[in-house]
Amino acid sequence: MNIKKIIILLLFVIAIITILTPVNAAKSYEDQVLDLVNKERAKVGVSPLKMDKDLKNFAKIRSKELQTKFSHIRPNGKLSLSLSPKIDGENIAYWKKTPKEVMKAWMSDDHRINILHPEYKTVGIGYYKGKYPYWVQLFSRQDPNKSTKNDSDLNWTKYDSGKFEIKKMNNEFKKKFQPYVYYTAYMKKDNQLYVDFYYKTKSNKTVISEKVSFTKNKTNNYYLEMKYTDYIDNFEYSTYIENNNIKDEYMKLKNSVKSYVLVHTYI
Repeated sequence: MNIKKIIILLLFVIAIITILTPVNAAKSYEDQVLDLVNKERAKVGVSPLKMDKDLKNFAKIRSKELQTKFSHIRPNGKLSLSLSPKIDGENIAYWKKTPKEVMKAWMSDDHRINILHPEYKTVGIGYYKGKYPYWVQLFSRQDPNKSTKNDSDLNWTKYDSGKFEIKKMNNEFKKKFQPYVYYTAYMKKDNQLYVDFYYKTKSNKTVISEKVSFTKNKTNNYYLEMKYTDYIDNFEYSTYIENNNIKDEYMKLKNSVKSYVLVHTYI
């Protein structure tokens, strides 16, 4: 076989291989979100996050759970952070169709605190296309090269739960919702507390949720983060409060909600 024929044969083989070899698939939505996260972190001089396999699996679980209950409390009643000892923070979202849309939403409010947190080293990202697109980011301070934290570090316990009766409702509200505001609070080591206030439909599905967290910082004050979410709007508010007793602050908040429920007309 002469050289010309050999070259033609080689070119033919290369062409066949090129045709049969799939072009690199487009990046998954999860990987696209990771790229966007690290671009934002680079802008402020923070080291990039690495995708953690375990956190990614947990994020998949959480993204599916959000279709049942859009909350940082899971459908089984446990706090989302108790899903794994690796998890130190969670961002959730829905109704956003693309990675760019969901990142734009997260970066426009206090969700960016998690995204730009300098202590976080790894992340797990989940996407689930259910009734709406559901998105989850799970963040961890843990060095991926070190062993997992001991389960005792979780130490989340249910601190309080109950409901307030709604006294004033219009007819539309009565048709759709139960006449109560429910609440569930979780405590961790006396320095962190999360509480959910929520309504339920007649079919027992949570549709509106107000999430409040108290976290003790290095100056012994408490960081209060309040999040209100429904199917249309998102509202977030955060501030520092000058009180070293997290239980006192929780009782003030609960009494404030109770007073609001007594006088407010639900429409």
